[in-house]
Amino acid sequence: KLADASEEIEEGENQKGVSEGEITPVYHDTWCAVLFLIHIAAFLYIGVTYGSVPAMDSGSDKSPNMEDFDTTYSFLKILIPGGIAISFFLTYFITALLLPRHSKLLVEASLYTSLFMWTATALMIFFAFPNIWTILIGVGIVILNLWYIATVRIFIPFAAANLKLAAQAVSSNAGVYFLSFIMGFVGFSWFAFWSYTANGVGLFEEDDTTSSSSQNKTDDYYYDPMNNAALGAKGFGLLLSLYWTLNVLGNITQTTTAGVTGTWCFDKNSASSCCSSAVTQSFMRSCTYSFGSICFGSLLNALVTTLRVMAQWARDSARNDSDGGAALIYCILACILSCIEDIIEYFNQWAYIFVGIYGTSYLESGKRVLELFNARGITAIISNGLASYVLTNVVLSSSLLCGLFGYLLGGFDTVSFWTCFIIGLIISATMMNIVQGAVKAVIVCFADHPHRLYENHPEGTAELSLGISAGFDHVAVPVFNNTVV
Repeated sequence: KLADASEEIEEGENQKGVSEGEITPVYHDTWCAVLFLIHIAAFLYIGVTYGSVPAMDSGSDKSPNMEDFDTTYSFLKILIPGGIAISFFLTYFITALLLPRHSKLLVEASLYTSLFMWTATALMIFFAFPNIWTILIGVGIVILNLWYIATVRIFIPFAAANLKLAAQAVSSNAGVYFLSFIMGFVGFSWFAFWSYTANGVGLFEEDDTTSSSSQNKTDDYYYDPMNNAALGAKGFGLLLSLYWTLNVLGNITQTTTAGVTGTWCFDKNSASSCCSSAVTQSFMRSCTYSFGSICFGSLLNALVTTLRVMAQWARDSARNDSDGGAALIYCILACILSCIEDIIEYFNQWAYIFVGIYGTSYLESGKRVLELFNARGITAIISNGLASYVLTNVVLSSSLLCGLFGYLLGGFDTVSFWTCFIIGLIISATMMNIVQGAVKAVIVCFADHPHRLYENHPEGTAELSLGISAGFDHVAVPVFNNTVV
């Protein structure tokens, strides 16, 4: 049975299928790239012309203590760089050394860590509210987690092998981490400029016609624009611009990660150093040939997100006006838009894998991903989320150790702890987001061309095939050298 399945896969790879014709770079969705660049130019003009910073409260006559400021600044010059360095090197150590060598152990440890956390939560609930119901709830939580662990243990070999290949791909091309940090800094800088522009055009201010009627209402910094058509249109445009830009920056990173992982899977010699040609060329493709596709998918996501936020604003406004009927309608609308937003985000995760690896258009990439999974019977695999347990635990561990560094450096100061904890959370989460993208790219590469992946990484491919055959018995796995792997 497995031999027949392997022959079908080999024949499919030799035919014109979902994975051919993507080698030659071609510009796709150029209309959306042009639209995005025009939007950026227009926003820059508006920001430079009308942008302003919020007015400071001058009611206090107290001047700041410059001596305290200098002391705090000197401390932060040590605390922040130290937190960034510890978080980065700790996360990289786990990704580059521990994950490739002990991936199965880390997956199992992550599952039992989840069990421990839920058990501790149940105990805290019982001690806070000691009664028979909290005992039953706690016992139910523990039993449910034990059942879950027993059920998913069969998928541990697959998740471990998948994580191992993904961690090796990213660690061999660590430059993608630095690229992610750069894009994150650009996104933060753009948000600051967006806030400067939004304040200048009056998004955060109430107009004269509504100020008197809102004196008795809660003074929110973000004025609800749904009570005013002009501010509503202004808010929609500004939010759409913000979400679109941030999505484009994030998706450039994800597409680059997919391209790097695909190159490592199929041509490891071109993706074996920190700033390898795979990193630079994948990034250049994301910013040129695939830029329109990235802008297209990001626009769809940003549009739905903006509509959801506007619906939530309208819901809150209706609640403040004690209009329960309108609030209910807007609440239902926000829920529907939130579901659509989740669907688009999930679709984009896999579509950008094909965009990054093969350079196809946005819609064609999504279509080919679905065709590929249906053809190989791997639809169930993409819903397996054991890898996320490990990545989440890496983020939390790195953040806690970084926070401990701040706590000790600050003389057991909780503010220093939380400062370093947040720094560690941002750095580690950014890096693990790259690994998560590589995990998905490895699945696509294996499902599309398992034999090419085996030629470059025989041991990892063998483990991945064994994991799939053990956990997903309905999925056809290939045969290499007359051995089921």
